[in-house]
Amino acid sequence: TVTTLEGSIVDDTNQGTPVSRNASVVHSSVTSCHTMTPSLAGSFLASRSRKAVSAEDESRMPPTFSLATVLWLSLLSGVNLVIVIPTADDYVHRLGGDELFGGLMIGAVPLLAMFGIGFNQLLLRQGLSLKTVLLLMSVGTVLGNVLYAVAGLTKSMWTLLAARCVIGLCNGSNLSSMYIGLTVGMRRRSE
Repeated sequence: TVTTLEGSIVDDTNQGTPVSRNASVVHSSVTSCHTMTPSLAGSFLASRSRKAVSAEDESRMPPTFSLATVLWLSLLSGVNLVIVIPTADDYVHRLGGDELFGGLMIGAVPLLAMFGIGFNQLLLRQGLSLKTVLLLMSVGTVLGNVLYAVAGLTKSMWTLLAARCVIGLCNGSNLSSMYIGLTVGMRRRSE
């Protein structure tokens, strides 16, 4: 038996007749794997683990531009976390905060990134594509950075904290590794 992308079971001994209606059989090719949602990918990977993985699947690669874009987003996510550290204390003091508030502002990003990962998974399980979730998280991060930049105009240290919280929620740090895990073959991951 083989599990389909919708999670239904297909009986191989009965010439591939689906046990449940509206089922589509997993194809041996993985060319469209990068468009799957995690719940679909989980079913897909479970069925793949029961089969021998071909050499073509082990050496597959996504389009170069897509892979480069995802890796660039991963780099920017890390930069976004640490770039404010040298200037955070001065920025917070100019808005009336102290060292404790500066530390809270810096620590808000990784703290809220934990919740953001859960939010990403929720969006993916609701049927949004990985591309759509990446786009939403990128827009949210840009908005958070704009809010951080204009905090001096609002003269409120709470705007800084709100901006860093938005950046943390929209971090999407798990999405790059998920994309690579779903689209890059095992032999090509260390290149």
